[in-house]
Amino acid sequence: MKRPGISRGASRCLNGAATLLLLAAMSAPAAAQARPRWYKGNTHSHTFNTDGDSSPIDVARFYRDQGYNFLVISDHDSLTSVDALNGLFATSEGLATDRAEVPFHPFMLIPGEEVTASYSPKEALGLASSERDMERKEIHLTALNVRRVVARQKGASVPETLQRNVDAIRAASGVPIINH
Repeated sequence: MKRPGISRGASRCLNGAATLLLLAAMSAPAAAQARPRWYKGNTHSHTFNTDGDSSPIDVARFYRDQGYNFLVISDHDSLTSVDALNGLFATSEGLATDRAEVPFHPFMLIPGEEVTASYSPKEALGLASSERDMERKEIHLTALNVRRVVARQKGASVPETLQRNVDAIRAASGVPIINH
């Protein structure tokens, strides 16, 4: 089944390691927790705001209905607001029922962006690079939990380009994740 809001390349990633189970600390003090909890989430999903095939609301609904606990809509070089989506879909323990027969399932959307940089030895030498540049390396990172768009950074090598983009994400108070 094709997942809404996911490009073909991202869909391949999600079938593997891009769909993550994260161990998250709850906001309660550690002493109040009986044991850590695992949360299922996706940190790399697109909407039709860039190259996905579904609206943000359809993507959020899909992941919530599939039992995910969190979702990051990481459209390319743009920030999709998740405030209204959290108003529709987010659940927290404070809103849970005390009826044991009604299971509680937390869900939230986290703001994010896919920073899409690239490195080309030709461009580094000042030569024009084309779409058919076989030496060009695409560098995609998720900027997790940012509140503003992170401008893509250039570097003199692939490692330097990666590092500059990681630094830019951190400067925006985000958490960097290398996608592909």
